[in-house]
Amino acid sequence: MTHAPTIPCGGDVGHVPARLPPVDPPPPAPRHVNFWAALALFWILPRRYGPHLAAAPFGRALAAHLLSLVAAATVVGIAVMARMTTDVPDLSRLRLFLAEGVLHLAAWSTVGAAWIPPAVLLAVVPGLLVLAIAAMPWAAGGDPLRSVFRRSIKNLYWSTTVLIPAALVFALVFLVVADMPSNARRPPGTIIVIGRPRFDWPQLEQTGVETIVMSLVPLALLALRCVLVGASCYVGPPVGPGFEPREPRCDACGYPLIGLLESGRCPECGEPIAASLTNLRRDPALWDPGRLDAGWLRRTVSLHDRVLRDPRFARTLPVHGTLALARRVWHQTYILFLLAGTILTAIYVALASGSDRHPGVVFVFAPFVLAALPALQTASVVFASIWGALRLGIRDLRISMTVAYAAAPHLWPLIPLFLFTTASIAHVSEWQRVPPNTFEVSAGTVISLIGLSLGILALHCRHLVRALRDVRFANV
Repeated sequence: MTHAPTIPCGGDVGHVPARLPPVDPPPPAPRHVNFWAALALFWILPRRYGPHLAAAPFGRALAAHLLSLVAAATVVGIAVMARMTTDVPDLSRLRLFLAEGVLHLAAWSTVGAAWIPPAVLLAVVPGLLVLAIAAMPWAAGGDPLRSVFRRSIKNLYWSTTVLIPAALVFALVFLVVADMPSNARRPPGTIIVIGRPRFDWPQLEQTGVETIVMSLVPLALLALRCVLVGASCYVGPPVGPGFEPREPRCDACGYPLIGLLESGRCPECGEPIAASLTNLRRDPALWDPGRLDAGWLRRTVSLHDRVLRDPRFARTLPVHGTLALARRVWHQTYILFLLAGTILTAIYVALASGSDRHPGVVFVFAPFVLAALPALQTASVVFASIWGALRLGIRDLRISMTVAYAAAPHLWPLIPLFLFTTASIAHVSEWQRVPPNTFEVSAGTVISLIGLSLGILALHCRHLVRALRDVRFANV
């Protein structure tokens, strides 16, 4: 674990120097990556290729994105067409298939739905821009915000190369699980008539759809990994908040401390100057949960207790060069969330052993703990980064990420709230004699759950804003 040095870099002995050292060492230079190798392997090796591809020209990323879309659409189209007819899908039948599709799109436009395809295409560009902005915290490497955005969107374009293996997997599974339509073979030379397709869609049972979805889940996780880690390391010129000498300021009020005695106090707020320049208060040891050993649970619970009890917990949080430490705090917090969710579920199942509703409660509650909590934490990181940059002038998004990871214990109330609500809905449905494995939810229950959840999230955002204010002038 590393953090920014606070050794004076010039000036009289015992006085605050004019500048503090940069947080990060000079970054490595970008290297050239073969385009076709990156197109084929980026989704497997995003850490190796991603930083250099994010520093490459924008045209390469856009070309990879377009080639991936074309290749994926071609593979999926051939697979679907192969299941629409028992005839060999040669070039002439492919032209027939495409011509018939064009005619049906023309017929579709006559019923007032012609605006849908252009609207989808127009929504792709702003959608990618929004995703690139949301992914900026994971692309921050000490460079300026404009550079972070450019690298983020290029990494997002390169991440779409996962569509090629996803299309191949879809095609293989689709050819296995899809059934031929009843009119798969017709005499050759059939005239195309609008509204009477020569090809019918293949028939898919529910199990086939589930098989296709489950086969694509690992590739979706790989795509998410590409977005999060592809541009996480910065390569390029040493320009940005992470590579510039910093002006020493008071940790509490932001007053410039240049030339003042290190043993004195801030003239503005009376804060000890030494506490602003060293890790006397922002001690990384206070935030290190350590390894997963015998004392891990005690240390993690103690850390959570401090975060939940102290509204100014960020006053002791080191934020320069400690992102890996904060990320470890979040990972171990998530492990604790999983343990708590398992224990609460086991208690509920033991208490409701005479009911036939607890399997449904577990089925609904488990995905919330596994997926919804990381999603909410991701949203917290995005919110903290945007708020810190726009409202507080925090140019290094890694500081906001560190705060968001450290504030993760404030999501604790969502776990018992969701379990209690789910169990209540299940047992109310049982009292009302609703068939098993089905829940009957009233509008009032949904509104109450949404209201309570939004209230908890609003309180969490309030804690984040206060924590960001406490670290905006941090030197450590």
